[in-house]
Amino acid sequence: MDIHGGKDKEGNTVITWNRHNGANQKWKILYLDEKDEEPTTGLDEDSGLYRNRPFYLISRLPKHRALTVSHGRYLRIVDKKKDNQHQIFYFDHLTRTVKSKAYTGKSISIPNKGRNNALDVETTNARWW
Repeated sequence: MDIHGGKDKEGNTVITWNRHNGANQKWKILYLDEKDEEPTTGLDEDSGLYRNRPFYLISRLPKHRALTVSHGRYLRIVDKKKDNQHQIFYFDHLTRTVKSKAYTGKSISIPNKGRNNALDVETTNARWW
């Protein structure tokens, strides 16, 4: 995931891009129930994410904005607001996708069958086996 143009501005678009290790491609997973010690159960070892445990995706750019679902579909960076369902995601281990808490039937996806660099949330259409 890449913050378009590396610009740390409110509402900027989040896209896919070739890895270049810039700060605009670095994120922190902030679990809502962050604890001093991480639980030892529920970790999906293939993905490195805890199953069905809600989290924010926080940009490593200076303003630390949160990944946010805008207009029911688009992914943007916006100032983090506590308990904003549009900024909360979780890993669904059955579909092997990251889902939006506000739109539980939708997962982070590359639209148009991956033929562009946009990132959206779209209807989860299948289980991964």
